[in-house]
Amino acid sequence: MTTTCQDIKDRAVAWSVANGLTTLTSDTAEIINRIAADERALFDASAQSSSFFHAVETAVTSSSGSSGRTITTSGLTPLVGRILRFVLASGSEVNAVDLRDTDAELSPRYYLIGTTLKEVGSDWSASSGTVSGTLTYVRQPAALSTTGALTQTITLDDRFADILEMRLALYLAHKDVGRDAPELQRLEAMIQARMQDYQQMLVLFGGADVRRFNLPIIGGQK
Repeated sequence: MTTTCQDIKDRAVAWSVANGLTTLTSDTAEIINRIAADERALFDASAQSSSFFHAVETAVTSSSGSSGRTITTSGLTPLVGRILRFVLASGSEVNAVDLRDTDAELSPRYYLIGTTLKEVGSDWSASSGTVSGTLTYVRQPAALSTTGALTQTITLDDRFADILEMRLALYLAHKDVGRDAPELQRLEAMIQARMQDYQQMLVLFGGADVRRFNLPIIGGQK
């Protein structure tokens, strides 16, 4: 990806002469924070439309012990947006359960405490020590530092970078109290149309799914 925060800012300003007011754009940290929030929202939307478009697989290793072992996800790169699957090195898929009902699935199982996967009993291995496996998850965009420069690049595909541009333009317009309603409405309509394009691409990209059973879903995602 080659689009920078500076590109997003410049294009957002170009939507209206008023967007270039120093009072609206002088705070670099605010601009970066806004772009980062909008980019995360787009990746969250992709997790709703398609589980696997932004999915990655990574090798993980648990803490050592004979039971109650843990796998910390907070330090993984790319950042974790939504966990899809955890498979042990032995090939066994680990079932996700709720802490309040750990018997809801067969062994091996895990439940979440914050962003950490925790073993139910000694499900992952009868032997003491660490356990390795593969974690599949929907990624989040790379973090943008609010103390960094506008030269930082976004993670979102360049072909949809204009959504961030329009969302920033809308943010600046709302921040500038007194803007004409038609300007705000036009930007909102354009953002909605481009979001539909984005979500349609995510849904259609992988083609038709074939499953032997219905998977539990969150919202309307695949």
